[in-house]
Amino acid sequence: MEPQRVQHGQTFISVNGGVLTNAGSVAISATGGANFSNVVQVLNGGKLFSGNVSVGAFDANGVYGNGLNNGNLYSVGGGAAMVTVSNGTIVLGGVGYSTLSAFNTMTVTNAQLQSGALTVGNGASNNTVSVSSNVTWNLITGNITIGGGTGNWLTIDSGVLTKRGRGRHRAPTARSTTA
Repeated sequence: MEPQRVQHGQTFISVNGGVLTNAGSVAISATGGANFSNVVQVLNGGKLFSGNVSVGAFDANGVYGNGLNNGNLYSVGGGAAMVTVSNGTIVLGGVGYSTLSAFNTMTVTNAQLQSGALTVGNGASNNTVSVSSNVTWNLITGNITIGGGTGNWLTIDSGVLTKRGRGRHRAPTARSTTA
């Protein structure tokens, strides 16, 4: 399946109470050029099942964005009904030489989310992930990486992040890091 691309400024995709499945990889503002203010949101009991998700980073084929990939949003949750999302690896901000991918945001609230690894900024600055109330986020594979740029943040405010591998359940380990 072709990667799902959202790019070139002010594109909006919403899964509002519906189901989007087998979506392949999702690239929110992925290729070179001025790509900004793109939004993918799942809300009101919506469900999204996809591969890797990149927000202002690179496309699903590993083609680096070399333009201004700024101010893009991946919003998981919102509305009265809990959402369910399953993604592969999630990357916000630059990869490789894509240092211009800044001010990208992921918000998670009222959601059940499972994913692979999470990277917040990788050579890019000012990318944020906010985990709010009524969230259980299971990092099935991989780790959390706060990248090499400045001002990259992961904020957990009354949500839960856990790591439970497939096939076996182990207690999550608590780690505290200051950015």
